[in-house]
Amino acid sequence: MSANAKNIALRESPPPKAAQIMPKLPRIARNLHEPAGWLHELSQIYRCARRQQLSTDDASRLAFICSQAGKLAKDTEYLRYIASLEKRLEDMGLQPAIQHLDDYGSSDDTALVPTESTQS
Repeated sequence: MSANAKNIALRESPPPKAAQIMPKLPRIARNLHEPAGWLHELSQIYRCARRQQLSTDDASRLAFICSQAGKLAKDTEYLRYIASLEKRLEDMGLQPAIQHLDDYGSSDDTALVPTESTQS
């Protein structure tokens, strides 16, 4: 066998093995702006983990993300509901029970900030 024939034999790749079939990934829920969509997504992750299509480590990480996102979706839903109630109260001419100062502070926070008259 010549030197070129040996090089050609070394460069040949082994024949491909039987094609592996990848498991079908679960469809992502379309309504992830609602808590029910995140609950559906969480159930899909659980099913894949039970069928051993998804490793336990990956499933636990994804489940944590889904639970946190579901809580945020639920909180957002509550805030929208409260805002609609406040708007209805204002339309009726009533004052809401709680007056909001701003998104980050409250009246207790302003008491902690020293003023010029209290520093001297």
